Amino acid sequence: MYRPRGIGGGMRRVGGRRQNANFYALYLALNIIQNITQLKHKPPVTLALIALNSCIHYFPDFFHGILPYHIAVGNIRKVCLKPSEIVVAFNRHNRIDFTRIFGSALVHADDIHLMYNMGSLLSKGLSLENHLGSLRFLYAVLCLWGMSHSLMVFISYALLCIGYDAPFYSCSVGFSGVIFALKYLNCQLSPEQQTRIMNFNVVSKYATWVELILIQIIVPNASFLGHLSGILAGVFWVHFKLDKVYTKINRLFFRFGRLFQSFRRPRYTYQRGTANTDNRANNGGGNDRDEDSEVAEAIQRSLLDQEREIAHNDENILDPSWVDLSSQSQNELRRRRLNRFDG
Repeated sequence: MYRPRGIGGGMRRVGGRRQNANFYALYLALNIIQNITQLKHKPPVTLALIALNSCIHYFPDFFHGILPYHIAVGNIRKVCLKPSEIVVAFNRHNRIDFTRIFGSALVHADDIHLMYNMGSLLSKGLSLENHLGSLRFLYAVLCLWGMSHSLMVFISYALLCIGYDAPFYSCSVGFSGVIFALKYLNCQLSPEQQTRIMNFNVVSKYATWVELILIQIIVPNASFLGHLSGILAGVFWVHFKLDKVYTKINRLFFRFGRLFQSFRRPRYTYQRGTANTDNRANNGGGNDRDEDSEVAEAIQRSLLDQEREIAHNDENILDPSWVDLSSQSQNELRRRRLNRFDG
């Protein structure tokens, strides 16, 4: 996350964004586009997030009436993650300012800020989305998004209580808090592997913490607390197994889906041989299909056994060795045969 100097610098106004004619930002943008075009598998959620951030930054007029007004026009003073304003809104008006909690990540101070974040999002999102899958990755991004920004509010309020009020009144924008959370998750995929940060080899499980310090040294105006909150959100996600919540939700929806399909599947009565939709709700849940199939198999086996018995009796009746024709008349044979079939 980033704390714009003087709030107004790099701020998008109603008439459009004050563009920075910076060739380095253009270089970063071309590098991102080249990397995307070279990908064999294009991660849809990652690319959608990059497109959303970029379009809000460069084409704000398109989002008028879709996003809250202050996000669409890039009014940093009204949309930035400012803990004091969030706490005041909750205490006085009993509401959560979701515009600041979520919308602050979609606004960037300038072009370079946007391109740095999108380049980092592309590299981390590509790895995580391929590992987790698109739906689970989207769930992780949304959870880490809310957790990282909420943690920043809680930590700044706690610092205020002990006499340090600077973070509480700070104003931060950008997607980097969520990106730091994704960095921590990505490093935990192979924690003992060596990774390279500014020509230094660092163990992956410590790489995020090292990068936190280095970015603060290189870019003093970066939001240290915002980046730290993102890492802490990743720590909670990994070590408190919050991903299991997604698994439980997925299983719940899967069970509801199977139950819905079982109600939609037509049932048949063997007495009439026609569809009986009224019995679908009375016959219970997922065991109906098993019970019906067992009954059908039992009826089929019974019919086959009867056919075999009848065929066996026919063979015995037609077998000359089974009866002494000299001692019984043809009428007696017919009578016995009819008795067997009637019985």
